[in-house]
Amino acid sequence: IRVQDAYTLRCIPQIHGASFQVFNYVKQQLEFEMNAANDNPLIFEEANETFVISGGNFHGQSIAFALDHLKLGVSELANVSERRLERLVNPQLNGDLPAFLSPEPGLQSGAMIMQYAAASLVSENKTLAHPASVDSITSSANQ
Repeated sequence: IRVQDAYTLRCIPQIHGASFQVFNYVKQQLEFEMNAANDNPLIFEEANETFVISGGNFHGQSIAFALDHLKLGVSELANVSERRLERLVNPQLNGDLPAFLSPEPGLQSGAMIMQYAAASLVSENKTLAHPASVDSITSSANQ
């Protein structure tokens, strides 16, 4: 007797909703940065006067943070998607459909390789989701 469905099914709104919030945040940050002045120095002209101001607008930290956040959202969607695929191809979880949805289990692999590939990609995503923004270090003569 199954008491309840797996959380990868019951929590679709929470998981997908959180991921879509991440996507919206990243979109907002990228649009902000694409419309920002990121030259160095910045040159301003006012009333026949020119001002040259050095700053740090070129620094891509906000984009790095946003894209690190994006990697987490995409990785989680991939993770739960692979788990749903496992439920689909596993006769113990799919309501007695044939193993790997194969018309001739044992003779044909059906969706087995697809599930293997998905599991492998999920594992690789976990490594790739490591935040790259934490690896920034000063260079160019400490400038």
